Amino acid sequence: MVLQNIDNAQPHKVQTLRQFAKILAQTAYICQKNMNDLIKIEEPDGILHNLFNFLKSNLIFDLNLENVSKIFIQSIVCSLGAIKIVLNQDFSIQNIPNMFSTSPFLKKMYLKTFLSGTTGLSKIFFEKINVQKIITFLQTINIDRVLSNPKENFTEIDSITQFYELFLYFSNSQDTYQRGLFHTPSSIVSFFVDATDYLLKTEFNYQNGLLDKTVQILDPSAGIGIFLEYLVQKINSIFNTIHNNLSSEQLQSEWIDYVSRSLYSKILGFELLLTPYILAHLKLSLLLKESCYDFSTEQRLNLYLTNTLDVPL
Repeated sequence: MVLQNIDNAQPHKVQTLRQFAKILAQTAYICQKNMNDLIKIEEPDGILHNLFNFLKSNLIFDLNLENVSKIFIQSIVCSLGAIKIVLNQDFSIQNIPNMFSTSPFLKKMYLKTFLSGTTGLSKIFFEKINVQKIITFLQTINIDRVLSNPKENFTEIDSITQFYELFLYFSNSQDTYQRGLFHTPSSIVSFFVDATDYLLKTEFNYQNGLLDKTVQILDPSAGIGIFLEYLVQKINSIFNTIHNNLSSEQLQSEWIDYVSRSLYSKILGFELLLTPYILAHLKLSLLLKESCYDFSTEQRLNLYLTNTLDVPL
């Protein structure tokens, strides 16, 4: 693999999403190696070992010291690329934790990683693992130019999904094949969700379809949240139609109340891998913000990092 990493990349020459994903994926490989080397010489009570214990006890119960660098660095770098796509000129380390409003745990994880001060995990990440180079690259690059390239106009795939698939490809990740990571076209997603809503109304006599308070939805293989994203959009559309007699202020107030009271408990998603799990929370946080939900509570979305096929305890 010929490395085209951030050390020899010139941000103003990055013209396509493919180039952008390749640089980040191959730089992640170097950062991953740096972190792995540091773990090998660190004491068991060191900062990186504490990070490992934090992740293992809270998020990935079968994590081990041999794979923590690969899993964590790939997830962090890929999510940084996705956040840059969303924020563009507003990208900064201070804004990163706020992108995960649907998961207080992920917000805490990103605070710990990027804003823990000059003596904690942030210092190691920036100075020894060289994540600072990635941050500088992302702050410099013009992502609008990259996304507007006519050669990469994929109308069926949103930019974050497209970036994620390219990042996986350039990471030489075997997960694509071993875990069955394949994109579901939006036309299929919308068909399944719309058909489910229609059948709930016509065959099961649920007048409000997916919006009915007794209807629960499980996505057992959530990926980066494509089904859940369209599902929330559909529910929001039904909600707005039913409450079309309200003023915009009243509608927003009712929607905020509905999300807190019903939507969070209505939707349940499981995902096996950390990177798509993080991206799913990112996409759903953005979607709910766009729908005017204010995240005034510490509620979390019921999207979990777990194996759907595990035998229950």
